[in-house]
Amino acid sequence: MRGDLNGRASVYVLGSNTTPGTTLSYSVDTIPTLNHDLFSMTEFYDERGYDVVLKHEGFSGLTKTLENGDELRIPVTYDPFSFRWLLHYVIATDAKSAKIAGERLESQIKRQTASNMRRAAQASLIDDPETICAFLQTIGGDLEIFEGDQ
Repeated sequence: MRGDLNGRASVYVLGSNTTPGTTLSYSVDTIPTLNHDLFSMTEFYDERGYDVVLKHEGFSGLTKTLENGDELRIPVTYDPFSFRWLLHYVIATDAKSAKIAGERLESQIKRQTASNMRRAAQASLIDDPETICAFLQTIGGDLEIFEGDQ
């Protein structure tokens, strides 16, 4: 099948609990009928010297040890429902923009604690002023309620 476009993608791969995020640039080809984001490990394995590590426990992803001993890691996660490995990243027009957006997203994800998610779920079910006020008193917030344009 002939490709539609060829170029380079600038992405920021989101970090995990144990691995920091990283900025990457890699070759991409598109075809008109493809509607899924696919990341090929071929360039990283064959041309860049990364190893592929897939484990049930611990780090899974691509790794490369540099001459100075530092290790580069690109984390992937396994989705048992769709039976595939996922690489979570932000794509942008350049590496700097991808990194800024990716780090902001990582910051937001870290705030998705069980407690914050419960609060958000409770707040999304509140639709009357009295319940909203009671909820805000519980978490220590303030609220001004206006009806209509008043």
